[in-house]
Amino acid sequence: MEKQALTLEQIRRLAKKMYAAGLHELELRNESWSLKMRFPEPCGPINALAAPVEKTSFALRAPMPGKVLLAHPCQRTAYVQPGQQVRHDELLALLKVGPLYLPLRSPADGRVVSIDVQQDQAVEFGSAIVQLEPLDAVSVTL
Repeated sequence: MEKQALTLEQIRRLAKKMYAAGLHELELRNESWSLKMRFPEPCGPINALAAPVEKTSFALRAPMPGKVLLAHPCQRTAYVQPGQQVRHDELLALLKVGPLYLPLRSPADGRVVSIDVQQDQAVEFGSAIVQLEPLDAVSVTL
């Protein structure tokens, strides 16, 4: 059987499908094969009639494999610090993928709880980068 490498476009499509399905990890092996897929644990009532659980914090995750830059490559000034309040769409970090720098932006108004990676750390798809805590509409004073 002939070996074929996956193209970058095929890897991107697979990553998008994994993300849409909520799949956190996919492990493939060889030598008589093994396939391991991991989904996140459900974190609330599964019953549709149950009261919704309010989320206390959430993570900004890597959209693809790359190297995280927590500070501007030339200025070395950190984009955010733990405890800092951020607005929706504010730049939190960069993800270097080959020669490209992808902005990682805040998905909502919130407060930075923690930064889970180091400067220039390599991350995989779905890796947590920054933990955020949503802010009440009343307490937002930026």
